Amino acid sequence: MNLNFDTIIETKVKGFIDKQEYFTSVDIGNSIKKGKTFISNKEIAKWLRKNFTISDIFKNYSRKIINVSNGLTTWEYFPSYGDPNNYLKRDQVALNPREAGILTNISKSTGTLSIPIQTNSKNYEGIEIDSDNRIRLSISLLKKVNLKANDPIDPAKITIDGQLFPSGHLVHKDGRISIPKKMINNISNLKVNIMNGTIEITTK
Repeated sequence: MNLNFDTIIETKVKGFIDKQEYFTSVDIGNSIKKGKTFISNKEIAKWLRKNFTISDIFKNYSRKIINVSNGLTTWEYFPSYGDPNNYLKRDQVALNPREAGILTNISKSTGTLSIPIQTNSKNYEGIEIDSDNRIRLSISLLKKVNLKANDPIDPAKITIDGQLFPSGHLVHKDGRISIPKKMINNISNLKVNIMNGTIEITTK
């Protein structure tokens, strides 16, 4: 995990514990996202599970697996003197970047972050960045240039800072395309446009 994000999660968790609050990973994640930083709920849940048994900040806290919405379960964290049944937010869901107001100027993420792109004055979600900074073009974006799962990729359909996409590749079975890391210089300035049937990616 990005070390800065590790610090952000720990600081947010300490804030909840200092107030003796009951929480799950979704509470922590949504609070962080509202501060305009995106960290996926999956990564936050992993951090909580890992640190609960080794970090002193949890010394007066307990945890219990509880049922939440959609038939799922999750860990609830609560003061050791408390009753886990007092946690009332079992129906809440993790905010996505758009709901949290996180739209641009994000350089890294854990989990998947979709960056809005502009084409013909319409915004839509088209770029996915995972925890290793691997970049993928989404299904919705590729549909704009008539590409679908298993199609051979015409290098002229995708340019990155003016360079044609490498030849000899297919669209993944899941309908996405991965961008070679060596072709991306600066994620923080990532922009995408569609012009004349070509996806144009710029990083400068």
